[in-house]
Amino acid sequence: MTRRHRIPTIFNIYMVDVLCCALGCVILMWLLNLHESKRGADAATLTQQELERVRARLEEASRQLHETKEAVRSTAKKLQRSEEERLRQSERADTAEKERDALQKEMAEALARLAELNKALAALQSDKKAVEKELALKTKDLDALAKELASAVERSKRLQASLAEKEKMAANAAQTADDLAGRLRLADTKIKELAELARLVPDLKKQLKVSQEEARELEKEAAALRKELLGANLSAKDIEKAYLKMLKEVAERNKQLADADKRIANLLGEKRSLVELLQRTRLAAENRFAGIELTGKNVVFLVDMSGSMELVDERTPAADKWPKVQQALAKVMSSLPDLEQYQVILFSDKPFFPLGQQGRWLKFEPNTTPQQVVKAMSLIKPKGATNMYAALEAAFTYRNQGLDTIYLFSDGLPSAGPGLPAEPTNITESERTALLSRHVRHTLLNVWNRPGMRRVRVNAVGFFYESPEVGAFLWALARENEGSFVGMSKP
Repeated sequence: MTRRHRIPTIFNIYMVDVLCCALGCVILMWLLNLHESKRGADAATLTQQELERVRARLEEASRQLHETKEAVRSTAKKLQRSEEERLRQSERADTAEKERDALQKEMAEALARLAELNKALAALQSDKKAVEKELALKTKDLDALAKELASAVERSKRLQASLAEKEKMAANAAQTADDLAGRLRLADTKIKELAELARLVPDLKKQLKVSQEEARELEKEAAALRKELLGANLSAKDIEKAYLKMLKEVAERNKQLADADKRIANLLGEKRSLVELLQRTRLAAENRFAGIELTGKNVVFLVDMSGSMELVDERTPAADKWPKVQQALAKVMSSLPDLEQYQVILFSDKPFFPLGQQGRWLKFEPNTTPQQVVKAMSLIKPKGATNMYAALEAAFTYRNQGLDTIYLFSDGLPSAGPGLPAEPTNITESERTALLSRHVRHTLLNVWNRPGMRRVRVNAVGFFYESPEVGAFLWALARENEGSFVGMSKP
């Protein structure tokens, strides 16, 4: 009988127990893993939700960080502009100090030059008096010489007449002697025939001798007269030469006197010019408005007369603010060295011309105009809103009449005028002023004073502004239109 081998049993009871235990462990592990997976899923869901919240908070933080960065960047820009403005004001103050020193130096030089001119003028006046005195003496001598010359001429005429008469007498005597000689010869030839004439011969000889002696005396007298006449002629010539020389000297003295008068007139004119320059220099040094280049020949002064011109802020009145605005306007007006024509435009809700003559220039008189402007403004009480658009529009109507400079005096941002949306009821006050300010600057830069046209310089003066936006607006408006801005100190 063949013996079979028994197939080995893989699973036995012990293996079943082990497998059951293992299966239980696997199930337990699966349950544990399932539970852990559920907990992980719940945790992942919570984490996802928390992540979403964190992401949202991160986005909000990023947005806030961006806004903060923008605010910091804007603040940095404002600080940089403030620092630049402070540096510019410092530079302008240094420039003003240097200009003041230069003006003082120029004033000292002008005073020294004026003293030298006064000294030279005094010397010339003294020379003029000496020349006039010498001229008077020369004129007196000339008159005496003229009289002496006239007397000598008269005497020469008399001598010439006497000489002519003596020569005539000498000629007559010579003729008589010739006749007597002929008669004597005739008597000698006829002595024999004319016995009766014998008695007359001695008389005739005596008469001939007397006639010959008279002829010799007449010749001597004629020679003396010729000599005297020659001397008289020479004296008259000398007198005439002296007279002509004196006339020449007098003419030379008159020319020197005329030159001296001309030099004195020139010096007086130069003195007047230096005095006027000194006065204008002193006036410019005393009235110079710090921070603004004082230029302008045809100028419009725009003055804000809104209700804020009597307030520091909404709750604080400022009784002396409006008078200080008037004084600042008068000081700027008095300090402009080339100002010839002007117009003053006050504005609140609309423009107003306190001195009248709308659309026409007023002639500037340095001694009276500033006081007239202050007097006219003192009768006006500030009130209303700030329509700066209408004011600038009125000012630029003078462009065709030669407008070259505008001085704007204000204490706030525009609060009325065009530039708002069709329904501005939903915007805040700050948004409203920002829109109006932007519209005024845009219109001024691109319409009224656009590139390609003859530019009008716009200077701005701010008064007691509490908001930095006001200073930034006025500064930007002035800088965009080739002008300067200065802020007045607080009251």
